[in-house]
Amino acid sequence: MDWETWPSPKEGYRLKQQMIYEKFSSLIDYPQNEILSQTEEMINMLADKFPAAQTLVSDFIYGLKKKDLSFNQLQEHFTHVFYVTPQCIPYATIQIFGAQGHKRAEFMAKVVQISQQLKFDIGQELPDHLTVLLRFISVISKEEKREMIHSILLPSLSKMIEELDKVDGPYKYLYKAIEKTLEIDLRAEDKQC
Repeated sequence: MDWETWPSPKEGYRLKQQMIYEKFSSLIDYPQNEILSQTEEMINMLADKFPAAQTLVSDFIYGLKKKDLSFNQLQEHFTHVFYVTPQCIPYATIQIFGAQGHKRAEFMAKVVQISQQLKFDIGQELPDHLTVLLRFISVISKEEKREMIHSILLPSLSKMIEELDKVDGPYKYLYKAIEKTLEIDLRAEDKQC
């Protein structure tokens, strides 16, 4: 093995963060059959640097088991909470600017522009969907990432969590885990600057 090809500690941290945010993105997306195994993987990924977030992901599993939902019922619960009669809209800028605000449109246009430059695939969601933004922060510059976490992700997550706390369901724990991870990541990024 060529030691020169190994990632530096900073690059290793960034790669691990990318994997964590991608895993969070898949966990808060429409539930798939692998949700429990993915959640267990997430618990392992968070173990060393993010123990508070790890506990919250464990609480999500406990909440799933406590509700005793079949897989189809979990999908129905997800759809009800996030889309049909949404108690929590997973579009970050709606939480901050409202659905029709010009700032929301400007933000989404900027994400699309940067995505095209970086050849980042937004997928089928709008560019301000939380699943997209969690993957997106792994490919943008440190400065852009810091700004997005500080001005978009943390404020919108705070509002989403406030709404999810009113709902009888386990997803609030995943959103709280994302918030904790972003806060720790932001502090780590600030220390490196």
